Amino acid sequence: MRLGVPEKDIIGVPTKKLRKIAKKCGDDEQLIQDLGNSEYNECKIIAVLLMNSNDYSKEQIEKYMDLVHSWDLCDMYCKHVIIKKKIMRILY
Repeated sequence: MRLGVPEKDIIGVPTKKLRKIAKKCGDDEQLIQDLGNSEYNECKIIAVLLMNSNDYSKEQIEKYMDLVHSWDLCDMYCKHVIIKKKIMRILY
């Protein structure tokens, strides 16, 4: 396990490259859902990078939190979605 992610769920693409890929993807909700539901950690990271926190309700953000399964994904989700939404005050 690396970064708390089972080895079978890692492709091995560095985050720097994932950021470049995400910039080319747009923000299609179906793509975000498909990537978020993937077994691969890198796909989940791209999904988080594509998310615009202003487009999501508290309930939707909580739903996506269920997909977070590693500390690196949690860190990225918090920085790119929760903190930008300032939802922490809403959740607690």
